[in-house]
Amino acid sequence: MWGATVTWLMMNQQDEKLSIYGLEPPPVPDMEALRVAARAFRQSRPGLTIDVLAARSGLSRNTVLNLLNGTREGTLASWYLLAHGLGIPLSELVSHLGAV
Repeated sequence: MWGATVTWLMMNQQDEKLSIYGLEPPPVPDMEALRVAARAFRQSRPGLTIDVLAARSGLSRNTVLNLLNGTREGTLASWYLLAHGLGIPLSELVSHLGAV
């Protein structure tokens, strides 16, 4: 609970600092759209199980599950490896990211 409060306060302070300079806060990436796209790419490839995707990407099975289920947001490196495991360039996967 405290972590969420502190995060909100920090974000609110950042927004206030930006407004002083007439700037808009940066967009928030829509990570759910990224996960949906990654799951769709995996499901469109017959035989690409979680275990096979983990082996092809070099990520652990748990990491793949965490990325696809939203348990963890992941790092750029982990999404890069996941895209490699899916057989697509990272740019194609990230093109679904969007912002809210």
